[in-house]
Amino acid sequence: MVRLDLTIVLNQNRARYVKLFGGQDIFDVIKNALVPDEIGAAHDDKWMTMPDVGFLVAQKYKHVVALIGGN
Repeated sequence: MVRLDLTIVLNQNRARYVKLFGGQDIFDVIKNALVPDEIGAAHDDKWMTMPDVGFLVAQKYKHVVALIGGN
């Protein structure tokens, strides 16, 4: 459901996000990552990457999204 919600947000604000993400190529990669190929484990190209997808989640659900991690 989250992937569908984020795809809708992207489609509704395409021009804004193309500019924000730095071009059509990056926009397409992010949008492609939101569309599953099959049921099961997600391949690397289907992972929701931060901070780009985190920004979309924050916009859609009106909550702060933080990535906590380290090496």
